[in-house]
Amino acid sequence: SVILIVCGAYTLYFLLLLIGWMCIKEHQSISDGENLSFSIIVPVRNEGKHIYHLLHDLSRQNYNPELFEVIVVDDASEDHTVEEVNKAMKDFAINIRLIKGAENKSFKGKKEAITTGVSLAKYDMIIATDGDCRLGANWIDQYRLVYRNTKARMVLGPVAFQNTGNWFETMQKVEFSALIGLGAASLQLGMPNICNGANLSYEKELFLELDGYKGNEKVPSGDDEFLLQKAYNAYPDKISFNKSFEALSYTEAKGTFAEYLNQRIRWSAKWKYHKSVRMKLWGLWMFIFNLAFVLFSILLFYTDQKELFLSTLFVKLIVEYIYIYKVNSDLKDENNFLPVIILQLIYPFYIIFLMISSFLKRYRWKGRLYL
Repeated sequence: SVILIVCGAYTLYFLLLLIGWMCIKEHQSISDGENLSFSIIVPVRNEGKHIYHLLHDLSRQNYNPELFEVIVVDDASEDHTVEEVNKAMKDFAINIRLIKGAENKSFKGKKEAITTGVSLAKYDMIIATDGDCRLGANWIDQYRLVYRNTKARMVLGPVAFQNTGNWFETMQKVEFSALIGLGAASLQLGMPNICNGANLSYEKELFLELDGYKGNEKVPSGDDEFLLQKAYNAYPDKISFNKSFEALSYTEAKGTFAEYLNQRIRWSAKWKYHKSVRMKLWGLWMFIFNLAFVLFSILLFYTDQKELFLSTLFVKLIVEYIYIYKVNSDLKDENNFLPVIILQLIYPFYIIFLMISSFLKRYRWKGRLYL
């Protein structure tokens, strides 16, 4: 039947993702050779609880502090973010620059904050991360390795959730691993779709050449995906993925289902603004694949071919599990069998709801309401 064909195609898609992920090379440590200088851009809004910890991690990098600067761009925070940054500037022996919204009223929102930071960057190599992230001590050096070993002009980095304390957060962690692997493997296969602005690097010259976020500056989110699509269209062979657990940027899972749903609706809402036909078709096919799985599940109760349907379902679950297991293993993250299987079973229903909601519901981000 058509549903079986679509589910089979979906399984083959994940098999391709697995192959794509396995083909990505991990760059080995190099102690000699030329170092690179980086400007680290951190756009923040209401990150008073987290920003000091991020700056502390940056102060403990195994990298010459004279070879990087940190530019914190505050987007009109309403909490104690600025005070925490000022405290870090006194406590840590690294070059931290604070750009406050009150001093530059021309930007509002993450994209304009990043654009401001890039325009003020002293160095040509940019790394962008978020104010609520945590970083390992070799984070900067991992970007040096990738740029030295490739001719890349943009490098995508992996993001993971910090150790989770309950099942809800564990499920989010599993989903996030799958998404990071999806973005990396799709790039390797020549079909880039998603990346994460919490860990993204590029040349300042490239950002300026592409006119940054021009053309989608009115879309609140998408500081990562829109820039990736621009860069890939211009330089398809100049983008790499930083496949190393030492390059991970860690963030927190959402504490409540409402927060989680709000974030995922914001992410999904970007799809309708993509100008790329390939991206629109990819989103459409993902919807069709998951819809087919839902119909597939319903038909299990009414068909005489239950063995065939169950066999197809089993193969699908196994391929997806191996894919997630491999991503987690390579990034030295834990693998939990049961949460992965549960997520696989409920995810198609959730995706359908999410994609429909992204057209109908508004979402909040950093205290602001968006359509």
